[in-house]
Amino acid sequence: ATVRTEHPPVDAIYNNLATVVDGLPFHPDNQGWVKRMAGHMTAKTMREIGLQMTGGSSSVKDLWSPMREAGASARAMLVAAAAAEWKVPAAEVQVKQGMLSHPASGKTARFGALAARASQQPLPESVVLKQPGQFNLIGKDTRRHEAASKQDGSARYGLDTLLPGMLYASVLMCPTLGGAVASFDAKAALALPGVQAVLAVP
Repeated sequence: ATVRTEHPPVDAIYNNLATVVDGLPFHPDNQGWVKRMAGHMTAKTMREIGLQMTGGSSSVKDLWSPMREAGASARAMLVAAAAAEWKVPAAEVQVKQGMLSHPASGKTARFGALAARASQQPLPESVVLKQPGQFNLIGKDTRRHEAASKQDGSARYGLDTLLPGMLYASVLMCPTLGGAVASFDAKAALALPGVQAVLAVP
């Protein structure tokens, strides 16, 4: 068996600009042009060199606009799919709480029922984003449906998944930066109960 690890392709959307820009040595209240210019040049440099990093809990701050545009595009494609399915004008299709509906005909469908057809719709060239006054969830005090199960321990995570014949893997990292495995003796590890294989990761 062969095990390989591959890095994903670099994409500017994952630069995590906010963490680096917020770390520049300026006071939070400083709104001067020097700070703005430094932030702009830092962000541009990160995009140009393709730097990717995680950390700083900056997902919303970094991806606020792209994610809103992606959601609005998906919504428009679902509406177009419903209009085509029901043979009604797209302007008459309403969207609320994961449901598409056409009040005049009484037809309704969940997003999942039209997801396949929606994926075949052309991607909108532009979308109209909601104004803050139209937000249903953002900025509102909403109850977390999974909170109780996380508190009482009944919530299930990916780590809780058990499949027939499933094995667990443990990776021993190289203690030297940039180092590689020259050789290893797996006899002692293979002698342990339950160990099926010991592999070198390229």
